[in-house]
Formats: sequence, structure tokens, C-alpha cells
Amino acid sequence: MTETITYPTPTLLECGLTPAEVGSLRRIGVYGLLDLLRLFPREHVDNVPCRIADLKPGTTVTVVGTLKLFQVTEPRPRLVMLSWTISDGPTKRDQVKALKFSGSPLHRTMGWQRAERAQYPNGASVLVTGTVKQSRFGLSLNNPQVRVVSEDLELSGQAAIQPLYSDQKPFTGTQIGDRVQRVLAALQEQPIPDNLSHDVRAQYGLIEYRAALVGIHQPTDRAQLEQAVRRLVFEEFYDLECRLLRKRQQLTQPTRGAAPTANLRPFLQQLGFDLTGAQARVLGAILGDLQQPTTMRRLVQGDVGSGKTAVAAGAVYAVVRQGHQAAVMVPTTALCEQVYGKLAGWLTPLGISVQSLHGSTPARERRQVINALADGTLAVVVGTQALLQPEVVFQHLGLTVIDEEHRFGVEQREALQHKGAAVHRLSLTATPIPRTLALTLHGDQDVSTLDELPPGRTPITTRVYDGGRQSQVEAAYSLLRSQVLQGHQAYIVFPLIAANAELDLTAALTAYNDLTRAGGRLADLKVGLLHGKLRSKEKESVMASFVKGETQVMLATTVIEVGIDVPNATVMLIHHGERFGLAQLHQLRGRVGRGRYDSCCLVLNEARSETAKARLRCLEQSQDGFWLAEQDLQLRGQGDVLGTLQSGILPFRLANLVIHADILETARAAAMRSVESEPGG
Repeated sequence: MTETITYPTPTLLECGLTPAEVGSLRRIGVYGLLDLLRLFPREHVDNVPCRIADLKPGTTVTVVGTLKLFQVTEPRPRLVMLSWTISDGPTKRDQVKALKFSGSPLHRTMGWQRAERAQYPNGASVLVTGTVKQSRFGLSLNNPQVRVVSEDLELSGQAAIQPLYSDQKPFTGTQIGDRVQRVLAALQEQPIPDNLSHDVRAQYGLIEYRAALVGIHQPTDRAQLEQAVRRLVFEEFYDLECRLLRKRQQLTQPTRGAAPTANLRPFLQQLGFDLTGAQARVLGAILGDLQQPTTMRRLVQGDVGSGKTAVAAGAVYAVVRQGHQAAVMVPTTALCEQVYGKLAGWLTPLGISVQSLHGSTPARERRQVINALADGTLAVVVGTQALLQPEVVFQHLGLTVIDEEHRFGVEQREALQHKGAAVHRLSLTATPIPRTLALTLHGDQDVSTLDELPPGRTPITTRVYDGGRQSQVEAAYSLLRSQVLQGHQAYIVFPLIAANAELDLTAALTAYNDLTRAGGRLADLKVGLLHGKLRSKEKESVMASFVKGETQVMLATTVIEVGIDVPNATVMLIHHGERFGLAQLHQLRGRVGRGRYDSCCLVLNEARSETAKARLRCLEQSQDGFWLAEQDLQLRGQGDVLGTLQSGILPFRLANLVIHADILETARAAAMRSVESEPGG
């Protein structure tokens, strides 16, 4: 169990910080001593000086020399460049510039610049740590931390490892580090509360909080630094997992008593195909949940085509046979009709009534559905957000199924849950999530994985083209045309640009006009245009035309990521593939290969970075969504992947889901034991 942290004395002012500094720190979220000490270094480098003549690009190094010149210039409006020219020898090869760029309004003021120039007088001895970069102007030390030191500096008396801090406007990384060191010195004799109990520290071999803070800000060797990082990362994971597990306890409700075991044999016979081993395993786990004295909260993640709908249908059947109603909520009208068609085909012959409800449902039919839900004569409803409207009332709702659950907000998911008492919840996602992300994003529910595809799925050939070369673009479009002229259909996708969605819409419209005008690549074909700015009825009309085969090519944004199932579509062409995460590219690829025809996914890449190229090579190599999700996490990092999943930013200052996966597993186990031992746990 965690203990409440209170700020120790002295205050920031008593540590020697000025009122102006304290005010500036508050603007970056620092209100007390421990807030400041949690501004952890971005990296640590060995504090062994390197000769300037020996610098190599790509390395982070420390140099000691004489400051020849310090300048503050504005190379362009609203951009300030700080430049230190350092020398450690008599020749030009013994000189290097350290460069830092800033767009801060404070750094453009004359008062600030005068203060900086006074801080770095020409001829001073300086210790500079930065990353060596190669440009057309030669080598430089980028984003440096610069300290004025005494001429008789003995590095043997300095820390063996140098912590480097990120800039936090209006403070530079060097200034943040200086203030952290002042606070640590002032706290030498002060008690610092520990957020982990003695029992937890002892059981998992963790050092005390004070020792961890010293070890990360003032490490004497790598062993001390590793101990400090392990302790601090463990605490971040442990705190998050405790909160998730307590949330689960709050949301889980007692059921009406142990439910009878459902006989799924009639349902399985009606399916017309055998479940895969993964489907049988996950459905068994769901049936086990339904027998528990508390409500189910389970997420089922499965690759495109892994059979999530059949598993959900089995859960719906079991709950209805126990005398309850079920609601299935999906993000789009098209997907609503598809899921409705499947559930009705499987359940209606078994005497279970199924209806759909969405924004395009005719008024008379809508009233009938709402009345039937209220009086209990309708057992299953498949709907969009229309299910959340106040007039939709259930007589005895027992299960909610949320398909593509990451497309709904927390409030939306909970609103449907609150339309009944003691309601089980099953969430589905076709976006494979790495285990570490699943434990942090979905730690308040059980997670099951469908890691096996049904037999007979048509493999999809994936090819990456250089979008910057006209011949490569022509080759991709030539392949697409050949498939369409053979009677198949194709998708062409343009990316959403998060910074300005209008840019994406303009790009799609421009491409549509260019491709379909006289002389355009697709001028002789029937091309539809689909994007998020269309009205619901317009979207439905465009998609219906494509589903019926009236439209040969669908040019779209990522609104086609889910909700369209056209077996005759055999080509997916994606522009600017570098702008998508691997999980999203894999989702888009899953729109083809849904029939008996050979299919292909063509990706135009206009990025030159090796990371972007490596990601797209992964897409060529594998159709395993879970492997791709792990690669995406490692190549792009947790921040970008979370952005793709639309799940916000994890509250980590130090923990990294790629590097510290083993610590996460340990911290979750510790959190489970702690929460279970709490009163009411």
C-alpha cells in the first residue's frame, strides 16, 4: 500500500531560489522540492573528457576547453541561436561550436541575452556536454549543457557520470540541473517520505527513495544509477497498476447470483464452422467470467479476421439464454449493419430476436426497436452511439459488447454500462496491442488474445514503393489498374494529418480531382470519394455503391479502416505510408484479402529516415499483427504508439514500456498483492 507524500522542509525559497525562479518553476508544474527532484535527467553520459580533434558524429561527449566566443543571434524570426566556440588546442582542428536553438519569447529579450553573455565571458574555462553532429559547416555539439569551471579543474574530483536535463522553458537543461543540485544539497539532513512500504522494498530488492534520487541525479557509477532507475521505474508502474486495480474493484459489481452454465452446443452447431483453438479458449474464459459472483470486464484483442465477432456472439447467446438482454455498440453505421447481419444469421434461427439501431434507422422502425427493448421482447440490439440516447431503455440488460472500443470515449462506454444493473462488459479491438501497453492501458480489465487465424484466409502480398520517384508511383498505379480491369476493386488511402485535419481533406480532394480528370490515371474508371467531412447519408451512399460493385475504386481517408467488408477488393494503395503507425497500416491492409482472390497492399513511402524505412520493411515481412505491434513500439516508442491508439499519454516521467517491460511485470504482481490485502480487496 502506498503512503501519502508530503513535501519536506525547507521550501524552494529556503534552498536559495529567488521568488522569480519559484514563479517560473510553477509554470512548468514544479510547486515543491519533490516536484523539482522528479525532473529526471533525459540521459547520462560518462564524464570523461574527449579531445575536440577526436570527436565523432553521433556520439554524446564531454569536452573541456577555453571559451573563445559566445554569441546570441536570430537566424530567422522567432528563432534564437546560442553559440559557444570552444578550443582545447592551438589549431583549427582543436575548435568546435556548441549550438542550442530556442523559440522561447524570453530568450529573445535583450535583458535575458545580456545576462547570458555575462554568464559566459570570453576566455573562461568551460565543461561542455552535447551530441556531436555533422553538417556542411563541420562538426558541432548540439543541445549542449555548458558549465563555467575553474581553470585547475580536476575531473577526477567530478562525478564519473554526467546527468543531462531537457530544456523546460524558460529554463535550459543546464539551469534545471543546477537547481536540482542545489535542492539535493539542502536536503542532506532532511527526511524524505518514501512512497513504497518497507515490505515492498524488501520483497523486491529496492533501495529507499532518498537513495534513488541521489543515484539518478548524482550517480558515482553505473551500478548506482541502475539501482536508482529500477527503483523509480518500479514506483511509477506500481502506482499506475494500483490505481487501475482499484478502479476495477470500483467498477466491478456483484452479480445477481451464480448464473447457470450456458449450453453452447446449439449455437456452435448453427455457426456452420469450427472455432479455432484460440476462439474456443477465449470463449471458455468468457463463460468462466459469467459464472463469477462479480461482473465481467474483459478485452478481447484479435488480428484482422481472427473471429472476434463469433466469440462475441457466443457470449451474447450465453447471456440471453440466462434471461438477459445484450447490446452491441460499434463505431460506424456500415459496421453496425455488418455485425447485425452476422448476429441475426447466427441467432435468429435459435429463437433469439436481433435488431439494429443507428442514425439512419427509419423513425417507425426506431420506435419499434426502443419499445421492444423497454418491454423485454427484443433480446439483442446492435447499434452505434444511438444506443446512448436517453430514450433507449432496457428491461434487463446483462451484457454490453463494445466493438473497436478505442474509438469510444470512457464516458460513452460507461454510459451504455449504466443502462442496467450488474452488467457484464466485453470489449473488442482489432488493433493488436503489445503486452506492456495492454497492462498499462487496460490494467482495469482482463485481456484475452485471439492469436490464431481461421484456415483459408488469403495471404496479402505487401510491397513498399518509393513515393518520391515518379516511376515507382506509376508502377503502383499500373498494378492497381490491372487488378481493376480484371473485374476487381481497389482502395486508395490518404493519411489523416493530426496537426490540421483540413490538410488531409484537401489532399484527398485534390488527388480525386487529379486522378479522375481527363487524362488522369483513373479517368476511365468509376471512382468514389469517402472522408470524414461527408454527412452520414453521403458516407452510406458512397460505401453502399462500393459494396454493390458499382464503384471500382474507393479513394478515402482512414474512415475505411473498419466497417467495410468487400471480398472483391484486392488492392490497397496507401499514400504517405510513413505517416501511419504499423498497427494502422496493418488495419488498412486488412480491408483486402477478405475473399478467395489473391490480394496486395501497395505502400508509397516518401520518408528518407532509416526508422521509417525499417518500419515499412516490417510490414512487408509479416502479416502477424501482434509481431508488428511489438516492432512498432520498439521503433517509434510509447508516445507515438499511444497517439495512434488515441489513448492519451501515460503519466511516466522515467519508465519506458520498451526498455522496462520486465519491471512492469514485477510491479503489476506487487500491485495485485497490495490491493488484494487492502480492506475490501
